[in-house]
Amino acid sequence: MDLLTDVDQRRSAALQRLAAVTGDAGVCAVTKSGQAFPAAKFHEGAVAALGEVRRSLHRAGGQPTSIVGAVLGEWLDRQSVAAERGVDWRAYTSGGVEELRLLQADWS
Repeated sequence: MDLLTDVDQRRSAALQRLAAVTGDAGVCAVTKSGQAFPAAKFHEGAVAALGEVRRSLHRAGGQPTSIVGAVLGEWLDRQSVAAERGVDWRAYTSGGVEELRLLQADWS
């Protein structure tokens, strides 16, 4: 299996987890209530992070593992300021960072 296929499979699994948490309602619809929903935001972050890796793989001809590392670095930067932005933002960045670390571990 190549990295892009793995990313697609992981993203699909993350989307399924997100749908299970939200009951197939859109994340925006769920969060408009004003209530924090960190479980959904965690899975949404995983989906978003994997989407960034996927787009980067399509754009760049670089080494796949360096792309994962670069995207992870960006997400770690986001996570460092997440504490100031609330529980949903912390959950979102944590979901992305966790997924990227797992991906990087499997491909290093």
